[in-house]
Amino acid sequence: MDRPRLCCESSHITPSHGFPRALESCYRLPRRLVVTPAAAIHDFPKHGREEARLSQETTFGAAPFRKLLPNARPEAPDNWSLYDRFLDLCEAHRWKMADVRSEIETVDPASLSARDLQVIDCVAEVAVVEGNAPSIVVNQLAIMLYDAEFASWATYQAGEEQKHFHCVRHYCRRVGHPMAAEHGEAKLAERQKGFDPNDFQDEFALVLINILGETLNIHLYQVLAGAADEPVLKGLLQRIARDERRHQQWFVAYFLKRAGQDPAFVPSALASLKRMLRIDSAPDRGAQQHQGTGVENYLQATEKVMRYGYSLQIITRTVDEQWRVLQECFGAALDIDRRQFVVRQMARPDKIAAQISAT
Repeated sequence: MDRPRLCCESSHITPSHGFPRALESCYRLPRRLVVTPAAAIHDFPKHGREEARLSQETTFGAAPFRKLLPNARPEAPDNWSLYDRFLDLCEAHRWKMADVRSEIETVDPASLSARDLQVIDCVAEVAVVEGNAPSIVVNQLAIMLYDAEFASWATYQAGEEQKHFHCVRHYCRRVGHPMAAEHGEAKLAERQKGFDPNDFQDEFALVLINILGETLNIHLYQVLAGAADEPVLKGLLQRIARDERRHQQWFVAYFLKRAGQDPAFVPSALASLKRMLRIDSAPDRGAQQHQGTGVENYLQATEKVMRYGYSLQIITRTVDEQWRVLQECFGAALDIDRRQFVVRQMARPDKIAAQISAT
């Protein structure tokens, strides 16, 4: 059966968008989604949540890539200020892939300890989640494309996440880990979670998922770096953890900037947080909502850090910092009981196993 795929039909921008009529033919925006037969495009692997991908129905009040969002006026002092500040920070600490590959080439696979093998087994799965950066960024931009500063940051950050994937890819290949077979072009393309405009729910949940997700990433890499014996592996994971820290700091700064500009931002974000946590329902104790949610390897990585005994340290540190960051963002408006937050952010092994079985 010819499975439908998502395409986009476009229309000219009208003068109401602020463009002179003479320039209308130079700019086009998506008008509506249409469905065309798969044979007319390519036979891509099937992904879940197909109905969301093939529908205009979204959770953020606009068609994909059509959400109108605030931008700084050209003369405003904060025009691009956050992006410029964090781009300078990231580039000041930017490391070269060529240097990493040279370090990896010095690793003797025979020198790896039992703990090293466990750590590699975990990060090999995490790498595929990082390698989903193309899906993650397109799903974020389905909501945030017309927030120029956010969109610019998202594309930059996605490049750094892809870089993390490639570092681990090179390391796994060097030491002969079986997951190296999953890191090739075809396999990574197959593992993409794909386009889902509702992946990040709305512009408020999107920022919160990134804040909470980057906090998890920081502690995941820090704990695994602490467990590694092999120096190159340890240094690589520490380097990635520092990148994730800067990513987290950007999303917090963005949240605070938006909160300072719009008095409705914090109440709207709090409502989205409660929906994300399902605060009115019993906790399901599954994996945290994360940028990698929907990627099978996110669950596989969660299962492995549990199996090898790293999860308690990771999740305890993560949830503690997540709560402190939420307090920084929401201040006195945060009316969620901390215990309710903690129990919803701590997964149980049987729930992860059930989620894996269901995929």
